[in-house]
Amino acid sequence: MLYQDSWEFVNALDLQDDFHIHNSIANVHLWLIYQRLRDFSSNTFADQLKDELIEGFNDMINAEMEDV
Repeated sequence: MLYQDSWEFVNALDLQDDFHIHNSIANVHLWLIYQRLRDFSSNTFADQLKDELIEGFNDMINAEMEDV
């Protein structure tokens, strides 16, 4: 999340400074992590981490929407 608007990342991909672009990048990363954690389905810590990731992402998006 810290690097999604870094100079190198934005210029290498020629991205605009837009909420929807940042949201899409974060959403893809969250999905990749969530899919990795799905492999540990019998692990209760992985289940808890998946839930916390989704809640944290939703909280972050809601906070950004309030700033707009």
